[in-house]
Amino acid sequence: MYLFLWLLLSVNLVSGDPVDETKSQSDKRTYKYFVINENQLKVLVISDPETQISAAAIDVLVGSWSNPTEWPGLAHFCEHMLFLGTKKFPDEDGYGKYLAQHGGFSNAYTSSTNTNYYFEVDAPHLHGALDMFSQFFISPLFSANSTSHEINAVNSEHSKNINNDDWREYELMKRTANPDHPYSKFSTGSTETLETLPKEKGLDVRKALLEFHQQYYSSNLMTLVIVGKEPVDTLEQWANEFFAKVPNKNAVKPSWTTIPLPSNYLKKYITAVPVKDLNKLNIQFALPSVYEQFDTKPYQYVSHLLAHEVPGTVLHILKLNGWATGLSAGLDDNDRNWSTFDVNVALTPAGLDHLDDIISLIFQGIKLIDDSGVEEWRYEELRDMANLEYDFLEKQSASSYASKLAAYRGDYSEEYLLKADYLWKPWDETASTRIKQFLSHLTPQNIRVFVISPSFSGKTDQEEHYYGINYSVKNIDESKIKAWSDVNVSPQLVLPERNPFIPKDLTLKSIPDNVKATVPKQITAEGTLTDNNDNHNHHNHHHGLPISSWYLFDDIFQTPKGDLKVLIRSPHVYGSPLSALTSLLLTEMVTEEANKFAYFGALAGVDFTFSAAAEGFHVSISGYTDKQGVILQQFLEIISSIYHGSGSVEARQATFHLIKERVKRDLSNSVFSLTYKLAQTFLKESIFSTYWTFEHLLEVWPLVKLDDVRALAGTFWVDVSIDIFGHGNFLPHDLLEIQSKVENLLNFTKSGNDARSHSHQTIRGVELQSGNPVSYVVRNVTDDQNSAIIVYLQVGQSSIGDLAILDVLGKMLYQTSFNQLRTIEQLGYIVSASTIESYGVDGALVIVQSEKDSIYLDERIDNYLQVVFKQFLCSMSEETFQTYVDGTVSGLNEPPKSQSERTAKFWPEIITQRYEFLLNSKKAEALKTLNLEAVRGFSENFLINPHTRKRLSVQVQSSKHIVPSPDTVTEISDISEFKKNSPLYPSGQKLAEFTESNIIVSPEFCPNDNVRPSNDTNPSDDSPNSPSDPFDPKKPFGCISDFCFSNRQFYGGVIGGIAGVLFIVASFFGVRQYLNYKARRDAQIQMLKDEDEGFLSLDQPDADEFSDFSESP
Repeated sequence: MYLFLWLLLSVNLVSGDPVDETKSQSDKRTYKYFVINENQLKVLVISDPETQISAAAIDVLVGSWSNPTEWPGLAHFCEHMLFLGTKKFPDEDGYGKYLAQHGGFSNAYTSSTNTNYYFEVDAPHLHGALDMFSQFFISPLFSANSTSHEINAVNSEHSKNINNDDWREYELMKRTANPDHPYSKFSTGSTETLETLPKEKGLDVRKALLEFHQQYYSSNLMTLVIVGKEPVDTLEQWANEFFAKVPNKNAVKPSWTTIPLPSNYLKKYITAVPVKDLNKLNIQFALPSVYEQFDTKPYQYVSHLLAHEVPGTVLHILKLNGWATGLSAGLDDNDRNWSTFDVNVALTPAGLDHLDDIISLIFQGIKLIDDSGVEEWRYEELRDMANLEYDFLEKQSASSYASKLAAYRGDYSEEYLLKADYLWKPWDETASTRIKQFLSHLTPQNIRVFVISPSFSGKTDQEEHYYGINYSVKNIDESKIKAWSDVNVSPQLVLPERNPFIPKDLTLKSIPDNVKATVPKQITAEGTLTDNNDNHNHHNHHHGLPISSWYLFDDIFQTPKGDLKVLIRSPHVYGSPLSALTSLLLTEMVTEEANKFAYFGALAGVDFTFSAAAEGFHVSISGYTDKQGVILQQFLEIISSIYHGSGSVEARQATFHLIKERVKRDLSNSVFSLTYKLAQTFLKESIFSTYWTFEHLLEVWPLVKLDDVRALAGTFWVDVSIDIFGHGNFLPHDLLEIQSKVENLLNFTKSGNDARSHSHQTIRGVELQSGNPVSYVVRNVTDDQNSAIIVYLQVGQSSIGDLAILDVLGKMLYQTSFNQLRTIEQLGYIVSASTIESYGVDGALVIVQSEKDSIYLDERIDNYLQVVFKQFLCSMSEETFQTYVDGTVSGLNEPPKSQSERTAKFWPEIITQRYEFLLNSKKAEALKTLNLEAVRGFSENFLINPHTRKRLSVQVQSSKHIVPSPDTVTEISDISEFKKNSPLYPSGQKLAEFTESNIIVSPEFCPNDNVRPSNDTNPSDDSPNSPSDPFDPKKPFGCISDFCFSNRQFYGGVIGGIAGVLFIVASFFGVRQYLNYKARRDAQIQMLKDEDEGFLSLDQPDADEFSDFSESP
């Protein structure tokens, strides 16, 4: 018996596959690695029987560094072109249409040495998608027609980055490097580099593309990863079936003998002027390669200590002096011949006057690490946490996982593919030696210093060509090099102690089967679970404090982790711009003071955030449950401390001043956001009963004092109600203990009078009027060369069935708008359409950012809706319609991939007090009876017919495109008056159950002569498919609408995004960005993905209004 169990448990160990043997203990998938004999293509197939979504990716070991000298951007342009038709499937739109109809999407990115392509699709349609995908690498068309218009897309992509300071800094770092290395070259591409200059020289871009593809797109330089439901043997068969025909040209992997930062490019002091109001210091160290040292990670050991944020560290002292608000350190580039290690400091204006002191302090920090010796316990602490993280690794989306592993094969052999990021070999002399060697290169002789500040305006002597960056380069005085080399360590500086938050108890808890549930249950005061899933008041009263606790035990993912959410609903948070700004400052002060434990917690796998939203204050603690109670208690004590004014008054005043100035700077920088993001801000101002923009908050900024923040902390529990949600490795009594902590530790504000109104801020939707189109045009707010428009089509408060229709329409709108407005009309790079739900009000959006004026864009969007989209619906066959429905159902039925994703699905239902925990399954059920006529009637009524639809156009006009509105549209002159005179939708409405739509399509909508069968792409047919409907889509680069998140919630969070994004900005200079090379590399790749998506997907509806860090490299 025991022998049998041992053999059963040992199957994985004796599988013999070099990848499968190394998978995490929590990973239930099966892996198989092999090489296709015919062409030496490397393949990893992954069988995941639980998935509803399949994926594949190919990584090619060639990138922008391989651009021919006369063709900057050619590698990136080649990546774009592969999507636009192949010999077997010549239709430009065929691949994108097939994926969109079957619940999928595709994307790609070009990095310096890799080009990565990937897609997702409903699991039953993986075979067909692989057929089409393989042809990218066998017989792409590179048609002359597509070539000309796709250059415009690449140029628009570059255009949107010109005012992005992260892109500008990256280009500056490259431009000031050795010009003999391709690192120094412009890589994105533009009309100038791909069309204008080549034509002047008599060069043909299509010929260049064919030569580039012929030279580098060879199977021996590729890795394919496939994720599917099928067994690995079936997936292996499919890989051979489709990809064995990829030609092996025995291409040589590109390599370079030069390095970008030889000694004559070091000891430089480079100053530059940013677009935004920001002050930044970056010390870049040029190092030998640490490419092969991923198993000891010396760079992570050093960055962990140098960028630590607890008292006594470099950053702590910088903050005490008022010189900086953040610091990060980490490996940046890591090539086989060279590496760079960066230390970034977010400077205050005072810090600009102490640059030499700051640089000296950083070298003191490095010297302290070196003088202390490499300590085994510190290395083992990092190793233990990495092993723990790997043991309980959460699933990624199928496409992200495939993309990452395909790229990793170029860096690691197959046995390290899965674990390379988490691998730390046991402590030995090799690990110690590598860390000492790494430290030995962190010297003043190996640096370049970049200082970016508006204060250099008019003081620079060079201008970079592609981004227009004004900058100067000088040599660093040898006297400074010597001073920094001979620093003495300040007695203030200390290395951090052992991490007290490393979990000790990893026991997986259990509960009786009769208590288990699939959706959250409410805990009564007696500790029992109830099924209160209506929208009545769920709060129990404890000591005069209404508290509602929701509980869900995790018996799916079975990890010692949990997500703890606390919402303090308060009317004091968002009632006015002043209260909103004060709330923001309170969350920032708490976050700053909590950093002394939250930073340790984050390193130990427990994340803490505190933010403000329209509905109140949010506390979130996620990760290992062992120490969550300790973190919650320390947070509550900080609130008490601020209220009572305990601690140093001078220190708290100084902290308040720094935070207040940082908030002002971030709010002021909002005008430099991408114009479509500004349009999102003004859309929310238009359709929400209460919404404060950055302009409102800046107006009241001078009025806020520290006493106001203290007073707000004092009203923390006045007129409030509390919602708590615990999901994961908790028992019911654990949640009751947490509830007790919340009650006991924060009753300090009670004044003895328990009579409270328990009211809270309610945001309601503004109801638009049928047949009365209005526009809200914002002029002279931005000097960006792009204008932006959002056309919002309001549906109103609807039923579950209507939401199901909107889900299907969302796929159709995105697909067709992208094809018509971007691919065919070339309006701009950023084009998207989606359906949304905001505060219980449904609608649809079409978004365009463009160098054309917004009035013209408005006309073209209307033409798209009333002509192109209408024709698309009228020409659609029942069979094609059903593929869209089936794809939507698959997405709705896809189970959460992780515990945190499951939490994110349920928590918004508690926030909105709607409690529709089974919404996805209800919508999927409603779709079973949905028919094409119902969708046509719905679209006619709400999207197309000008007499029945409710239409709002929000436009941000660039100062270069100031145009008056046409007489046919009512322009809103005063947004406050408009909202005051508009009816509001009622709040807290429960969704109606599904009923068949009573909207009938009019006979005139689809006259018989307009109804024709669609030409559907058939990837299983070996013969070339015929050209498809010209109104069908080009490739959809993913679910990239700003409002396209998992359950389409657009709940509250109106200023939570402000606090949340400022916390992200702070974290950018801390643990999460620079803890290891993986984080930096993943962020760079994400920037490149965003570049090719053309639009960003945001988890919070307003998270990027006050920062562009979501696009940071």
